[in-house]
Amino acid sequence: MSVTSRPCWPDLEAAAPPPERLRQLFRVLLRLFIAVPDEFRFMELYYYSPYATSDASRLPTEKNLIPQVIREAREQGLCQKAPLPVLEALACGPVVALAKEHSNRNLAVTKETIELAVTASWHAIRA
Repeated sequence: MSVTSRPCWPDLEAAAPPPERLRQLFRVLLRLFIAVPDEFRFMELYYYSPYATSDASRLPTEKNLIPQVIREAREQGLCQKAPLPVLEALACGPVVALAKEHSNRNLAVTKETIELAVTASWHAIRA
């Protein structure tokens, strides 16, 4: 089974607060991006292409965990009161930027840099 055909989301700690669940998701996502740089480049190109602008290209709500966790954090007053797409963009920025540096410029990514990126993701949206 290839990396891209396996489920990549972990079983989140349901009792963990939204900030920790978001960091868990971003850790997994960043590790996946680093493990399969060609697939990461393709996903990024597709995401920013004209083909990804319709609602049809988005994941079904029940499978898209990142917006679910961000929405929960916003409802609990833990993050900024901004539209969900804005919060998603801000939160994903550090993870995508680090993955791009690794993919395009061979930046070595360590546990420490992963933690910096996932922490920066939360700090970008926290209240």
